[in-house]
Amino acid sequence: MRDVLKGSAMGAGLSVALWLVPGVHFVAGPLGPFFGGLIAGSTARASVLQALAVAALMAAMVGVSIAVLIMTILGGLAAFGIKLPFGGGPDVAALFGGFLAAHAFLLGSLGAMLGGALARRSAKTPQGST
Repeated sequence: MRDVLKGSAMGAGLSVALWLVPGVHFVAGPLGPFFGGLIAGSTARASVLQALAVAALMAAMVGVSIAVLIMTILGGLAAFGIKLPFGGGPDVAALFGGFLAAHAFLLGSLGAMLGGALARRSAKTPQGST
């Protein structure tokens, strides 16, 4: 269980970090949850059920962090008197956070399943054989 939590935190951190790298974020950002899940699944040597747990935790972490980030940005804009045409309350933050959480769950679960399978497979393979 500890490996699942550790892997989920690493995967969510990587997923969010890939959105922040300028230039690279156009490609790496949308694929970030897959890469994060791959790292998380291999760290935890996740089975299919563990991979789904890793992805669910990653999705919660990503969704909440994005919602908080959006609320912070919208609050800063409101402090300067900037009004957005689509509003800008907690509903917008929840919508974006929920969308990115679903995205993180789908790609994160695929990455975690692949990472877990590869890690378990390499653990079974004796050193020196191919």
